[in-house]
Parts: sequence; C-alpha cells; structure tokens
Amino acid sequence: MPKHIHLYTDASTHHRTNQGAWAALILYPSNEQILLKNLVQNTTNNRLELWAVLQAIAHIKSQNIPYDQIDIYTDSQYVIGIADRKDRLQTNNFYTKKGILLPNVDLLKAMINYIETEPLKFIKIKAEYSLTVFGFPFSIEWTMN
Repeated sequence: MPKHIHLYTDASTHHRTNQGAWAALILYPSNEQILLKNLVQNTTNNRLELWAVLQAIAHIKSQNIPYDQIDIYTDSQYVIGIADRKDRLQTNNFYTKKGILLPNVDLLKAMINYIETEPLKFIKIKAEYSLTVFGFPFSIEWTMN
C-alpha cells in the first residue's frame, strides 16, 4: 500500500508591516497530524509560502518515517512553478534576464534540492478554498496563539 504523506501549506503577509505567518499541516499515513506554524518579521509572501513547504519537508525527513511520496497542497503558484522553472533557474544561476539576482535564492536552491531528491507531487488548490481544505483557521492572530 502506498505511503503518501499529505502536506497542506499556506502563508500570509501584511504588506505594510512585512509581518507574516505561515502554517503547514502534515498528515501521515498513520493518521497522525502535525501542525507547524510561526510568525516571521521582515518577509514577503512568496518567501513565506516557500518557507512553509521547506520547514514541513525538513520536519518530515527528521521523523525517519518511510514514505513513497509527499503530496504538497498549496495555493501558491510561486511554489508550484519552481519544479517547471528549476532548469532555467539553475542555467541562469538564479539571475533574471536583466542580470538581477532573484529574491529568495537560498530558499529556491533548497526547494530545488528537495525536488531533485525527494518524491514530491505539487497540487495546486484555489486560494479561496485553501483555508477550508486545511480544516483549520489561518490568520496572523491565530498563529500567535
């Protein structure tokens, strides 16, 4: 029987204060559920969306639980698109056509490493459904509790 781990992630950033929150809900094949969450200062929404996925994958790997695949559910097109853009990102050494270093290079490199070494499947969900699909409320205030 396949051992899929289901990972639901979301993040939100207040654009005026650059304060954000992220959360990741991990559902193991044993039906165990782990919720990771945190507040972050001086950040962007794209950075937090990617950070949530990376933190959850790192947590999963630290548990030494065997799995066949990690299904990653996210509303972030930025995260979803990395797998398709990884060859171009690496070829261009993470620079734009105008010679500007891309933001979040550290996280992009870490995500590409996981894409190349782990059995990941990215599943895009609609933003308006992400919070109800996750089954938990998500806001900066909630994350502080």
